[in-house]
Amino acid sequence: MSESNHTPGPWQVSGGRSRQDTYGHTIGPDGLGIACVFYSDRTNADHIASLADARLIAQAWKIPDLEAQIASLTADKERLREALEGILPYTATQSVGCHGEKCRESWCHSCNSEDDANSAAMAGAKAYNLALAALQSKEDK
Repeated sequence: MSESNHTPGPWQVSGGRSRQDTYGHTIGPDGLGIACVFYSDRTNADHIASLADARLIAQAWKIPDLEAQIASLTADKERLREALEGILPYTATQSVGCHGEKCRESWCHSCNSEDDANSAAMAGAKAYNLALAALQSKEDK
């Protein structure tokens, strides 16, 4: 990611700029005005709208941080995708029996009750299907 040059935040909104019949809200860090939202109609609605615009602009200093967060989340998403693809072949989706080998797997009806083994296998099948759907939804986009 390229180095961005911007005025570091946080930025605040302060009021009180005026030029002839125009009024405005100054935006910037520590009293430094780097932008101003002007309005000419001194009605409450115009003042509120211009203040909302100024507050939105005052959040712009956060954009470089958001870009870094998006890049990090994208990398995390790819790692999770690889993990899902890797684990799917090993997910139990039906109960089995080890016939006394004492595997102690939750989906084994030899080591557990048949109901417990079937419940574990159903939970595995549900997780498998959710993971498969998540992987397929990326391929569709």
